[in-house]
Amino acid sequence: MRWKDFIAEIYSDDRDYYEAVRASVIKNKFRFTGSGHQSDDQGVPQFSEDTVGVFTFRAWGDLMATIWSEEEDKDYTYMDFYTGPPV
Repeated sequence: MRWKDFIAEIYSDDRDYYEAVRASVIKNKFRFTGSGHQSDDQGVPQFSEDTVGVFTFRAWGDLMATIWSEEEDKDYTYMDFYTGPPV
């Protein structure tokens, strides 16, 4: 799945958050797995109004796979970012 398809499925009220996560992931070259998202100091997105983005391992894997599939024009799946070492 590529970004345009992924973001189209997100509630419109949440899209700005997802776009902000995407921009930060690309800018900082973050390649966290689901476990990294839940346990690394930089793994949980925090927004200016002190809200945070919390995902399951699978949902985080989906998000990362979609971001990097688009960015690298390579087909990743959520399993590439689910648990093990990031790809």
